[in-house]
Amino acid sequence: AAAVEANEVAPDGLTTNVTCSSGAQFSSRLVTLASGQAAGRFLLYEAGAPAVAAQTAYGIEAEVQGYCDAYDPASMLFMDYRRHHSGLWDGAARHLEPGSHPNSGEGLWGSSEEVPSFLYAMPLGGNRVFLEETCLVAKPALPFAVLKRRLERRLAAMNVTVTKVHEEEWSYIPVGGPLPVGDQPITAFGAAANLVHPATGFSVSRSLRQAPEFAAAAAAALAAGGNVQQVSSAVWQQLWSKERRQQVRDSADVACVCS
Repeated sequence: AAAVEANEVAPDGLTTNVTCSSGAQFSSRLVTLASGQAAGRFLLYEAGAPAVAAQTAYGIEAEVQGYCDAYDPASMLFMDYRRHHSGLWDGAARHLEPGSHPNSGEGLWGSSEEVPSFLYAMPLGGNRVFLEETCLVAKPALPFAVLKRRLERRLAAMNVTVTKVHEEEWSYIPVGGPLPVGDQPITAFGAAANLVHPATGFSVSRSLRQAPEFAAAAAAALAAGGNVQQVSSAVWQQLWSKERRQQVRDSADVACVCS
């Protein structure tokens, strides 16, 4: 395997030549980028779209002590938005009475200008747990250093001690932003084609749902025997039709009004 370094439509317009970092070269009538947002450097996007926001997260798979006293060891924890990272002594969160949080009683996010974040937790058996502090969406993106500090303070406030870190995870998912131009000779799919929900950052379900339609459109366009531009335009039309593009623009307008 090697990363794509360049792609260029052949002079006759019938194929696209792809050059990889290993020096290998390939030729194809249809090139589809499906390696995530990083593939966007090979694509053209619509001008004038709102700036891209991002979902960021910092997580660890670790051995811990005290988790069973703080959370249910038999269940996953989903979106714990409590502000246990702020204003609490070590171990104090487990004894906090409702309405007595140092930050405006209940410790709600509206009581400060902080960008909200939440905790995911997934027990893996024994003392091993996956823990992740996530910012659902922010513009500009919430830095990894902030998320890491919040996770550390949250665990300390719940009297959970990390004894060994097996893996660290950093996640950056752009959400919103411009759509790919529909008349370019290179096509894309998945996150590379901005099939990402602008609020949640989720993309897998939509990609799976649209994959059969995308494949059928590609097969039909290739069978029709057109050149690179004709084939790619037909595929883009299926993926991002005029109606779908307008739906995204309408959603962006609503978001701008609400913000």
